[in-house]
Amino acid sequence: MCKYCRCTSLKSITIPNSVTSIGDYVFFGCSKLKNIYIARKTSPKIKIDYGYEEGNYIYSFAGVPKSCTLHVPKGCKKAYKNKEPWRNFSKIIDDL
Repeated sequence: MCKYCRCTSLKSITIPNSVTSIGDYVFFGCSKLKNIYIARKTSPKIKIDYGYEEGNYIYSFAGVPKSCTLHVPKGCKKAYKNKEPWRNFSKIIDDL
């Protein structure tokens, strides 16, 4: 559930294509995170303790800087920009 939470040394992470869901609190408090690379064309779901919830992501990325860049596959920027919680990243680049 809290794989990387409060990991203040984490600056970059790559989420491979095989990851279909991301746990609640997984990046909570990662205050130095600058880049997240997601290889999936379809955005991973956020998994909450009791199941999958679209839009209920409040703690998954809490504490991640607003300046953190989300890198997604080419041609997928719009899909990520239109979906929670990904739309909350101020910078989404489709460069993978």
